[in-house]
Amino acid sequence: MLKYSLITALLAFSGLMANAQTTAAPAAASASASAKASAKAATPASATPAAKPAAKPAEKAAAAGPEVKKSKAGICHEKASTGYKQTKNFTEFKTLDECIKSGGRAAKK
Repeated sequence: MLKYSLITALLAFSGLMANAQTTAAPAAASASASAKASAKAATPASATPAAKPAAKPAEKAAAAGPEVKKSKAGICHEKASTGYKQTKNFTEFKTLDECIKSGGRAAKK
């Protein structure tokens, strides 16, 4: 009986410690965020880096993702296909024809 009481007490204590750590983490994050904000406000405007120029249209298209993804299973997914967003491990191609020529097959509709 004493053994079960000790186990129960240890579990309750570990639960309290875990709760204390999770509630302290957001407070620490907000404290560091406010410290960064005050440090940023203290920095003179001339010391801040210049803003990056706007991305070119070709760079935006590349950032949007490939036109065709070939999955590890060899299925070629176009952007319009239902499996496109779900495919995480892939080889990218510009066209569906390139993907099929590389040994892939078109996705079922």
